[in-house]
Amino acid sequence: MKKLSRTRIQNFLDCPRCFYLEENMNLKRTSMPPFLINSAVDTLLKKEFDHYRALQQPHPYMEEIGL
Repeated sequence: MKKLSRTRIQNFLDCPRCFYLEENMNLKRTSMPPFLINSAVDTLLKKEFDHYRALQQPHPYMEEIGL
């Protein structure tokens, strides 16, 4: 018999079916990929806005929407 732990209880509460498959069928949950796209977009936008900030000019999109 396996020991009951806080993590196991949380796993069951999160997804009872996943818990069953992991505990009884030895099928592990898949992990979520990191948010690489979000990080890349953040980095690109920061570089672009920093460029216009260094030129002391408004970003073209900000001008387009009237900000």
